[in-house]
Amino acid sequence: MLFVVLSERFKTMGRLTTAQKDTRHCSMSDSKVTEILMVEDNADHALLSKLSLERSPSISVTTLKKPEDALLALEQRCFDIILLDYNLPGVNGLSLLKRIKQQKLTDAPIVLVTGHGHEKIAVAAMKAGAFDYVVKSTDYPSILPNVVRRVLSKYDIFREKKRMEEEIRLRNRELQVLNSVSEVLNQSLVLEDVLQATIQKIAEKLNLDAVAIFLRDENSGDLVLKAGHEVFQLPGRFERLPVDSEEELSQLLLSNAPVVFEQLAEHSFSYARALAAQGLNSFIALPLVYESTTKGAILAGSKQFDYFADRRVNLLSSIANQIGTAIENVKLYTQTDRLKKNFENVLNSSLDMIVTLNEEGAVTFYNELFAEVYVNGEEVVGKSFLELVPESMKGFFSKKLDELRSGKASLYEAEMKRRDDSVMPCLISQSCMRGKDAFLLVIKDVSKIVQLQKQLLQSEKLSSLGQMIAGTAHELNNPLSGILGYSQLLLEEELPGRFRDDVEIILKEAVRCRDIVRNLLSFARKQNSARQQIDINVMLDSILLLRAYEFKQDRVRITKEYSTSLPLVLGDERQLQQVFFHLISNAFDALRASNRKKKKIVLQTECCEQAVRIKVSDNGIGIEPDEITKIFDPFYTNKEVGEGTGLGLSMCYGIIQSHQGKIDFESVPGQGSTFIVELPASNGEFDKSTFEVRNLKPASIPARS
Repeated sequence: MLFVVLSERFKTMGRLTTAQKDTRHCSMSDSKVTEILMVEDNADHALLSKLSLERSPSISVTTLKKPEDALLALEQRCFDIILLDYNLPGVNGLSLLKRIKQQKLTDAPIVLVTGHGHEKIAVAAMKAGAFDYVVKSTDYPSILPNVVRRVLSKYDIFREKKRMEEEIRLRNRELQVLNSVSEVLNQSLVLEDVLQATIQKIAEKLNLDAVAIFLRDENSGDLVLKAGHEVFQLPGRFERLPVDSEEELSQLLLSNAPVVFEQLAEHSFSYARALAAQGLNSFIALPLVYESTTKGAILAGSKQFDYFADRRVNLLSSIANQIGTAIENVKLYTQTDRLKKNFENVLNSSLDMIVTLNEEGAVTFYNELFAEVYVNGEEVVGKSFLELVPESMKGFFSKKLDELRSGKASLYEAEMKRRDDSVMPCLISQSCMRGKDAFLLVIKDVSKIVQLQKQLLQSEKLSSLGQMIAGTAHELNNPLSGILGYSQLLLEEELPGRFRDDVEIILKEAVRCRDIVRNLLSFARKQNSARQQIDINVMLDSILLLRAYEFKQDRVRITKEYSTSLPLVLGDERQLQQVFFHLISNAFDALRASNRKKKKIVLQTECCEQAVRIKVSDNGIGIEPDEITKIFDPFYTNKEVGEGTGLGLSMCYGIIQSHQGKIDFESVPGQGSTFIVELPASNGEFDKSTFEVRNLKPASIPARS
């Protein structure tokens, strides 16, 4: 029986090494003559078959009888087809077929030839790796040329199919590598993380022993290591490639083409020898190029010889292109993100609210100040701007949006609604954004400006009042001076006791009238006041003595809780006396308006850090919630007509502010109030220099929750 293998012409005439046998593939295209190995123990059959086949000048037949000779020939030569007889001395052709396949002696087609047409033999031959099966017949030698042509034709198709399958497999693997690298490149926008993850993936997918990415330094132009794997992680030699040195590698990279080095130990330049010292034998350097500009390089090495074949070079070149684009994308993103943050910082630093709207009037962007006013734990992007304005203003703002749609910019005053539904007066500048169907609104909260305008009007009132008071004071001072003068003269005379008491009362009341006039003159007028050190406890006691009779008449109990180690304060005694006199008087008035049987005023002093704290408390009628934000306003009073001017607390506020102090209060309607004053403690240095005070509250007290 005969078995045939088609093989390429001998690539070598000597004995092949084991390594060569493992990788040997015979190709018909490499030879013009078809080489046939015929293993046949029947000499007549072998001769007839050889003569029949070699009628064609393109066919050469080698005939062997013994299986061991056939094995030796396959080790030494390549054949295009093998005709293997089933009946051989000592062994059958099926066993020899199996040995050939096990030893991988050839990849040429093997045809099993037998004189028996048993199906079992045919099936066993095909399972063992035979390409075809032929039964000997009477005209067997004459049909062999057709059999060979048919087998070679089928084998060409088979081999092309295998080649295409292998090509598809390799392409799929390359695509998988490219896809996995692409996924890594898109996982982060932090350059260092991207590069390190990328080289790890490349080393894993391509079985590389060393990978590194170098980027070009913008100042020196040198290649600087940014991410390294294995030997490139070693400190020292591999951290930098100076382009102006004699390093062959850095110069070659500037040509924007891949560079492959084999047999690293045999190269002359130092970088190759340094890599060879780490056990690498094959090496490649590929530039990272973006738009014809070299951004850096990817370096890879393997311990295998001749590792970087054309296919791997092409794959790595594709990866290098991806990395070059990714590096530029990260840089562009970083620049864009920096510009975005700078832009947002500018908008968020604005003292005005900024909001952008789309053509439908929905919010698309807002700055932090706008969020503080309008965003209450909910997102307003996408909401209609009209939802943020009072119901009464929606028609007005609808017209303003129509103006924007028509391209008209404007500046106007309007009212908007805060997130707590309170109304906020605003100055709004609206315009169309360039190059897009969107609108920009800059909203200035003019609540403080409106308040200042009101205070300005109030100041004008106070100015008029001051002029009126000045005229009145001059008119009153003349008769008061006469009363005081004549009262003092009368007291110098010897008067009966009853008359003397009356004159003393006249003098006392005249002095009080004079002080009232002076207080009126001091209101809403700057004055210079001399500093001095004041004992607050002593001052409070002196004020209590002035109203002791009234407290006794109304059965008001006074409780003094003074600190015995209270430091002195530096200030104007007359001004501060006026403040505490007014606070105690207000507490007394609140008690007189209440129906309590047990009325009390508590005066408390204590040291608080670097300040002296004074509390004036009462259990009177307290302050109603709607009055809390108004009590320090000039001319505001809750007393009956003729009982108060509404100037007292406003003056107190101004005096305490001019002393760098604080004044505040706590109140519960129906239970009483506590006014709290804090004044800076004196540091012990006595300073007689003057300082400016104004007996007027300068701004509204913030609304209390």
